[in-house]
Amino acid sequence: MKIQTKMWISFTVALFSLFIAAASVYHITEHLIDSSSKVVHTYKVETLIEVVLSCLDDAETGQRGYLLTGKHSYLEPYKSCKSKITKDLSDLLLLTADNPKQQERIHELANLTHKKLNELKKTIDLYNEGNTSAALDVVLTDRGKDIMDNIRPRSSYRPLRSKNIHSE
Repeated sequence: MKIQTKMWISFTVALFSLFIAAASVYHITEHLIDSSSKVVHTYKVETLIEVVLSCLDDAETGQRGYLLTGKHSYLEPYKSCKSKITKDLSDLLLLTADNPKQQERIHELANLTHKKLNELKKTIDLYNEGNTSAALDVVLTDRGKDIMDNIRPRSSYRPLRSKNIHSE
């Protein structure tokens, strides 16, 4: 075999090997970009869930402060939380639109959040009507605590728990 033929074969094999390596690198890079995108998306969802939980905690803290002091300034976190949570839950539904299982969990979170906000509103309304003891009786039923216990995860990877929540 001529040297020129050997060189063309070697060049072709080297070029083919280079093409395979480039295709492999491209495929791996695409996979890394896709994986990174999914991780970022997951962090967005988890962060927004934490924001909802924090907002509910703030609303509950404001409600307690108001029931103890009667000062309307304590209700600011509760008031700001109501509109913020609605937007955050809508954003969560949009972020999880591609995942029916997550959508179900977000709907469960929204339902529990609605129950919690209703419980807070009920106690505040009773207090505003001058019925302090009835407001405290609602708190003492532990219904609000049970709702929050069902919302709060034990760890950041645990799903919402299904627990029998007292009906409204």
